[in-house]
Amino acid sequence: MENETKKQGNYLTGIIGATIGGFIATIPWVLAYVYGNMMLSLLAVLIAAGEFYGYKLCKGKIDKKLPVIMMILAIIIVSVTTLIIIPAWLLAKEGLPVTLQSIKNLYSFNDFSTAIVKDYFITVIFTVLGASVVTSSIKKQLANNVEDINLTVSNTEEQIKIKESAIKVIKPIFEKYNAKSQENPMTKEEVFAEVEDKNKNIYFKELTSYGIIKKYKGKYFYQESEESSIKKKPSTGKIVGITIGILVIIFAIVAIFTGGTGTNLIQNSDIKFEIPSNWNVYNEYSAEEGWSYYRYINSVPSYENQETNTIDYSAQPAVINVNYDHANADGENTIDSTTDNFASIDEVKTVVEAYIKESIKPEQYDINVVTSKNGYQTVKAKMQYESDPEEIDYYYYIYKDGKLAYLTGYTFNTKDDAELENTLDSILDSFAWQY
Repeated sequence: MENETKKQGNYLTGIIGATIGGFIATIPWVLAYVYGNMMLSLLAVLIAAGEFYGYKLCKGKIDKKLPVIMMILAIIIVSVTTLIIIPAWLLAKEGLPVTLQSIKNLYSFNDFSTAIVKDYFITVIFTVLGASVVTSSIKKQLANNVEDINLTVSNTEEQIKIKESAIKVIKPIFEKYNAKSQENPMTKEEVFAEVEDKNKNIYFKELTSYGIIKKYKGKYFYQESEESSIKKKPSTGKIVGITIGILVIIFAIVAIFTGGTGTNLIQNSDIKFEIPSNWNVYNEYSAEEGWSYYRYINSVPSYENQETNTIDYSAQPAVINVNYDHANADGENTIDSTTDNFASIDEVKTVVEAYIKESIKPEQYDINVVTSKNGYQTVKAKMQYESDPEEIDYYYYIYKDGKLAYLTGYTFNTKDDAELENTLDSILDSFAWQY
């Protein structure tokens, strides 16, 4: 019979307390995510602990329903935190308005939605693992009518009490059928058929964890020699779980230090290059337009203001274009309607610089010749427009034996400059002609 301590309490006040405690427990993880740019999902295991203390502090009713309540709340808390609170916090950090619409806008582009969903699933795994440890401890204590339920049953006295209760219930069945060696094992179903105690499953697992009940070829036998054991033996399931947990942690660490992105190989019969996978396809390839990609680097989507009919250009994505001169195969090249055949990279640079000065006339520009990792000489030009809207453009003219390829990028957000240039440089280094 349940003791008075367990009968007292109220589900509603307990759930309110557990919810508050769970959200408080997410703070270290959220701070690491928002301000440290680190996905420390391991901290999510604290959610269940926060729930329990909040539930207990608010005098929630402690009975067999508590583990279920805690598991459901843990999943709800981690979902709300990851999918709503963190995006809102990120917006506030950047000084942007925090509304349901602005949060919705964040999910309208792939960069953010892909990253947050990946992080969400990893965090859910750690949350469930943490909640499972806590709920398992609670179940064992409830099964043994422990008066003061705590987060752990690591106390030796309590462990002994639980083990003794399990032995008292389970051992007689194995003795009855002389199932004390691997030569005469029993199935779990055969054991349970002889036990009326409602906690038989918990007791069976408890004795298995000590090695008192041993599994052999899908059946079980009882080892009296292990009854004095005070140290639990890790089960295969726990070992697998720990291994998976370690792999997840390793994956998370690798994702943090690599930026969580790989590259996509783009190619046809003429050229090939690689572009980071966090850049989205703007336009599919065409002979006239080439390839086009976009990414929100330091901005979120902004929409036209209907009242003032103005556009926040700084909130537009950065754009990258890749193309090449299809006349190269015939020995001809073009730069902005010029059909000259270029004999050297210096000649290309002269034409490009004249075009910048005489036609597009940026407030600032820089032009020089660089060599890619694949040995292609390239005219690299950076142009900056300081008028409203501000704009930064990059032109790369990749030259090889009379052939030209064009790599361009632009952004209206000056904060994008460094990453945009790094991305363009990486594409240049991966670029190669197929013939």
